[in-house]
Amino acid sequence: MLSRKLPFAGLHSHAIIYLSAKGYRPADDDTDDESQGVYKALYKQMWSQNATARPTINKVITTIDVLICP
Repeated sequence: MLSRKLPFAGLHSHAIIYLSAKGYRPADDDTDDESQGVYKALYKQMWSQNATARPTINKVITTIDVLICP
């Protein structure tokens, strides 16, 4: 989202599934922007290996709403 690049661009869907299962995640760019930091924290939670640690869709929507309309 922040890099404006597709994660795993150019890889076959099977390769993406394999890499994801092995814990590989797209690189995240360092940022000093507070709102981008919140986005980064959110997408790291969404990519969690532990399914129970991932936020609910309601939590995702609430977080994005707060960022868009503070």
